[in-house]
Amino acid sequence: MISEKIYLSKIHGSILEALAYFDIFSYPLKESEILFFLPTLKENIKQELNDLIEKKLVFKIDEFYSLKSDKSSIERRLEGNKQAELYLPLAKSKAHFIAKFPFVKGVAISGSMSKKYYDKNSDFDFFVITDPGRLWLARSILVFYKKIFLFNSRKYFCVNYFLDTEHLNIEEKNLFTATEITTLLPVSGKKTFQDFFTSNNWITEFLPNARVNDLKEVNENPKNLIKTWLEKILKTFLGEMLDEFFMKLTFYYWKNKFEEFNQKQLNIALKSRKYVSKHHPQNFQQKVLNALDEKVNAYKNFFN
Repeated sequence: MISEKIYLSKIHGSILEALAYFDIFSYPLKESEILFFLPTLKENIKQELNDLIEKKLVFKIDEFYSLKSDKSSIERRLEGNKQAELYLPLAKSKAHFIAKFPFVKGVAISGSMSKKYYDKNSDFDFFVITDPGRLWLARSILVFYKKIFLFNSRKYFCVNYFLDTEHLNIEEKNLFTATEITTLLPVSGKKTFQDFFTSNNWITEFLPNARVNDLKEVNENPKNLIKTWLEKILKTFLGEMLDEFFMKLTFYYWKNKFEEFNQKQLNIALKSRKYVSKHHPQNFQQKVLNALDEKVNAYKNFFN
């Protein structure tokens, strides 16, 4: 941090906040990306960026802007972007495969891959939307497949967030969830994701310049004989009983496995209700928001 007081406008603060969010991930941004993730409605930020560079609050290397003058983070990003481009077709093929499972209505790529970044520590994360009343049955079938046929490897098959079609509105409304929604890469279930994005138009409160990904190349969810047959059998009372059973069994297992979590942490990191399943035991959302608060408050305290 610099040693003397400097006047900052609201838009300066907004730019610093956007950069601070991605600084948590050591991920420098291009000018267009800063504008996309800006928490303030704006059409052009070139002059403000130049002001911040002149004040030595922001650094520019090539086409990238960052809070640090660190070329290694740019090299890391470029390599991650290259790997994401290489692995994206495989991630899409996995998403299409997930879409063939019973009661799955839509599948999108989430996590770092949806932000065009992938490295040796990354997974293929998937966001899955299911039929109402069969979310936990669909989830359990997918988890059983992963455990039996993939030897429980999550590298290319991490299904950690499920919603049903009657509860598409994300309950936690904050910058983290808004960022995750705007960067989702839907692969299957065009109509389902049209409804999903419409239900979550609140994201403009946090990212007024952002736009969700285009759905032109997204197909409707596929139908096949096995999926149709299983759905017909499990739409009965048997399916209802199994769905309830798997929900209770999974939550009981998580509650015992993560004994250190209080009720609030369980509700956020391991949300388990009839219409939603979230398995984020690292509570990444809260860690990111806490880290951002620290960075933003440091600037606020310094610049009053």
